[in-house]
Amino acid sequence: MLILCCSGCSNQGIYSLKSEMSDKNDSMVELSKEISTDAPTEEENAADSSVEETENSEDVSEEVSTNKSSSEDEESSDEEESNEEESNEEESNEEESNEESDDEESDDENDEEESSDEESDDEDEEPEYTDRTFSEYMLSADEEYYEPVENSLSTEYITYTHNDHTKDAVVYLPPEYDETKKYNIVYIVGGVSTNETAYFGEPGSNRRIKNMLDNMILNGDIEPCIFVNLSFYPSHDIKFGDIDTDVLLDDFNDELREAVIPAVESTYSTYAKNTTYEGIKASREHRAFAGFSLGGAVAWHILGEDVDYFARFIPMSAGCFNDDRDDQTYFGEDLIEKLSDSDLDRYDFFVYACEGTEDHTKDKMDHVIDCLRYYYTYTFQFTENDMSEGNITYKLKYGAKHDAENVLDFVYSALIAIWGRRS
Repeated sequence: MLILCCSGCSNQGIYSLKSEMSDKNDSMVELSKEISTDAPTEEENAADSSVEETENSEDVSEEVSTNKSSSEDEESSDEEESNEEESNEEESNEEESNEESDDEESDDENDEEESSDEESDDEDEEPEYTDRTFSEYMLSADEEYYEPVENSLSTEYITYTHNDHTKDAVVYLPPEYDETKKYNIVYIVGGVSTNETAYFGEPGSNRRIKNMLDNMILNGDIEPCIFVNLSFYPSHDIKFGDIDTDVLLDDFNDELREAVIPAVESTYSTYAKNTTYEGIKASREHRAFAGFSLGGAVAWHILGEDVDYFARFIPMSAGCFNDDRDDQTYFGEDLIEKLSDSDLDRYDFFVYACEGTEDHTKDKMDHVIDCLRYYYTYTFQFTENDMSEGNITYKLKYGAKHDAENVLDFVYSALIAIWGRRS
């Protein structure tokens, strides 16, 4: 037996601008032509009058002729300068238009390159999805979901006794909790070095998972639910490896059935009419067991041992305790044998398994999933996004390593799948 647990502008705009400036330039040329045509005529009249008055004076005539020639030269020079300025202005406008066009083409090319890069990245990374329904992809809560809400209730301890030890669990209650209403409930266990404060902290703490649940419930993403954070160990003095794993598992199973569920569900309002075996079994559709790392392995174990008590299972980043790497079917055989002892069929439970693509536990989780997917296809039918079409799904968080922070996305996605509001 192997123990597996781990801690621009548009072109039309440019052409319109060129046309408008060209029209202005044409108008200036016409105006210049009118000036150059009219001005010499006035000078000629003036010169003719001067010649008539001074017919007998050659000096005056020569002076008039000289002035006329000078005036014509100046006007011709002015016209050439005007035409040259207009030509330069047109060339400048054309250059600006060409530069703008080139800039647009460059921008378009850059946009295409960026789009191509983004498409290339999308091939390696999971797309972002915000639909609050059972998705084929791992979902993430909006950032504002991690902000506290005004009517949030404080977490609190509940104390229970089993055999010779007394323990505490941390309880999360939804906003506007009402004892006259019924609530779904999730029991959750953390990693190998954690205890009952793993996710919600000490009573009164305002952890991110608490804020996320508050916002999910208030926004109508999921049905209101209660969370109970448990410790796997009999006491804080015991660590993993101090006691044989099988002994720890047996003790935890007994504690869960005989002490934890009766204490919690006789104190808080759940769907259980009473805490007898019959009352707990009848309300199992509204009860889930979740765990990360060590707690994930416990979740696989609880699926086989306590399916009469729970209908929803959320193993996160973990393999299983009885995973024999030399015999891929061993875990499945053991699980099927235990499930066959129940009078429930394959559609009476649902498993939402989660893992990170860069998590060192992925090969262990893959081993469990492959075992169920390929060797036990009758009992376990995989589905991507529809609980009516199967009883197990396997979701990956891209780039995620073995980090308890991933529990936020895992829990968010799982709750939407199993208890999400249906339109």
